[in-house]
Amino acid sequence: MGWLLTIWLSLPLVESDLKIRMWFSRQSYCNFAKEKFTENPIQHSVENGIPIEAKVKKYECRLLRKSEENLIPPHMRN
Repeated sequence: MGWLLTIWLSLPLVESDLKIRMWFSRQSYCNFAKEKFTENPIQHSVENGIPIEAKVKKYECRLLRKSEENLIPPHMRN
């Protein structure tokens, strides 16, 4: 069915967290994306402000659940 990569970022400028979810057809793609996503610093800014580094709080790559099938793009479904 697929793999779901979930990444939680801490955004200090807005004192909030951001949850990012991405679907992949293979576990190896999910793991590769996780590595690339966390490899370089992520910058964020607000209203012409100085960019500040967002921190990856945690991440997981897991099998997609049956209830999450709607996350698969329609053209990729069986």
